[in-house]
Amino acid sequence: MSDLSRRSVLAAGATGLVAGGVLADGGAAHAAPTAAPAARPFTTEGQLYARSRFADRLKRRFSVRGPAGSTTMVLTAVEDLPGAAPGDRHHYRLTFRCSAPGPHQGTFTLERSGFTPTSMFLVPSDEERRHYLAVVNRGH
Repeated sequence: MSDLSRRSVLAAGATGLVAGGVLADGGAAHAAPTAAPAARPFTTEGQLYARSRFADRLKRRFSVRGPAGSTTMVLTAVEDLPGAAPGDRHHYRLTFRCSAPGPHQGTFTLERSGFTPTSMFLVPSDEERRHYLAVVNRGH
């Protein structure tokens, strides 16, 4: 029995598409003209979770949407992780504050005007669920 990785399946699919185009067209593969894809401000996860996106919105309100509904939180701190280089864009901690008890821990979508919606795992850091932490620790 062979092990198939997601990457090998995708590569095999792409090879099949190219071979299919060559065989169906008598040996010449032609690409149909397509419209240019719409520009997206953040095309990679590394950009989506870059520290600067959050640091630029310090003290701003975010709509925090999850399975049980949404609430509003304010980003109160963007801090270095222990052992990370100061200001590291891939290793940092976010702190949010709610005015009323918020949800239990889980994955939520952070939204605000002019900000690409971003999923984060938030954990309450106090018993009243008024303060929340999110850690970004990307292996770059």
